[in-house]
Amino acid sequence: MSEAETQPKVGEEGFSLIENANNLPVGLLDLDGTLSEPFTMRRFVEAMHANNLGNGKIRGELIEAFEQWEKGTYKGKYYEFIDRTGKLYGKMLEGVPLTEIQDFGHKWSLDGGDAKRHLYDYSRPLVELLQKIGITPTLVTGTPMEGIQGFRDILGIRERCYALEAEINDKGHYTGVIKHNTGLPHAKYRVAEKMLDRGHCIVFAAGDQISDGALIDAALNIGRRETDVHGCAILINAPTELVENTQLGTTVGAVSEMRLKIIERMIASAAVIEEVQSLLLKVVKDRENAGLLQDVRAKVFALFPQQAQPSTPSP
Repeated sequence: MSEAETQPKVGEEGFSLIENANNLPVGLLDLDGTLSEPFTMRRFVEAMHANNLGNGKIRGELIEAFEQWEKGTYKGKYYEFIDRTGKLYGKMLEGVPLTEIQDFGHKWSLDGGDAKRHLYDYSRPLVELLQKIGITPTLVTGTPMEGIQGFRDILGIRERCYALEAEINDKGHYTGVIKHNTGLPHAKYRVAEKMLDRGHCIVFAAGDQISDGALIDAALNIGRRETDVHGCAILINAPTELVENTQLGTTVGAVSEMRLKIIERMIASAAVIEEVQSLLLKVVKDRENAGLLQDVRAKVFALFPQQAQPSTPSP
């Protein structure tokens, strides 16, 4: 497959599109802290620093911001940190040709092995499970688009990707401005809304930070639309404020019917997959979802025949 074929298809407002979207079941997946060790952007920028790519002064500011966050000395909230590091990333690349960073990112993440070293053990099996039952895995991440090619290749996610995107001028050079920062809560909310507008069924979501609350809400159909499915979600080592500061805090028990699992990052890969299987079984057994998820339902029951029959209610 050529490099051009592996690049994400970009359409309206720069977001990747999924064609023929009507009722297409999707799973929304965060990357850093959910499928891979954080922070991919920091490792990518440090690699660029070692190769003298981009503005050296701004590279230093960006690396310093990550160091402060990891030490707990950063003066600001998480979304402010994500906003600032995104803007610094864009400014750092001002005037640099896009192809130069794309080529470097591919070599660094795939050939250089960063993706293989930092993906969690359960990540590939999770993506494979979703694909087997007809749910399209869709990355929604604040990691730079140029630095995630290796992650997408290993995970088997080709075109389904929303990532930090810097603006490019008509000469193919970075302008210094960020076009989309999909690490921010409002941006992830917009991604979920756009997918629902196009007719997608959001069946599953996985995240680990407050910014992923929009993805989780969308999967559980909290405060959403009657036409969407009631799906499921997992939170990886989720911070307390993720639950407290989103609609999950007051509605997860009543609305999600226990379709949300908080999972420790270090548990065995098989245990993660078993948890997700149990969640997906609840989703496809829901009579309200039957019409929208006929194909997924059939594939789930074929994959787990011993669990296909609805449980008998207690007397």
